[in-house]
Amino acid sequence: MISYLNILREICSKFTNLYLSPWIQRQACRNSILESTVKMVRELKIVEQEMQQRNKELLSMLKSKPATERSSEPSDEVEIKIKMPNTTSTVDSMINALHCLKGMDVKIRAIRSELSSEGDQELIMTIQSQMCERDEELETQAMTRRFLP
Repeated sequence: MISYLNILREICSKFTNLYLSPWIQRQACRNSILESTVKMVRELKIVEQEMQQRNKELLSMLKSKPATERSSEPSDEVEIKIKMPNTTSTVDSMINALHCLKGMDVKIRAIRSELSSEGDQELIMTIQSQMCERDEELETQAMTRRFLP
């Protein structure tokens, strides 16, 4: 009789090991995934708060700078290089680039175009842009809407 009970206990323990052990392991795996996800979300929230704080600092620096100081600075000149590989109509590509710049309301100081032996065209433009006070206000409003809650 004792041996029969021992056999039943062994069968029960093997059954529990066979069927319940993987379930417990799956639950542990799910819990570890949840814990790591919660940890990542916390880290991302901290980074978001730091970025919002930095954005507020930059906005306050921009607002504290007098308008006369901003507008009296010399305007920035930027050189833009546009490479157009194997274009069939280089003139159309150049016209499209100029329309794009016109929409950005910048002054073009110089334009230089070069063609390579492979048929690639490189368009080099020197543009001058100066943000007026109104543009800076609009940009500040857009940044506050985008980054601040």
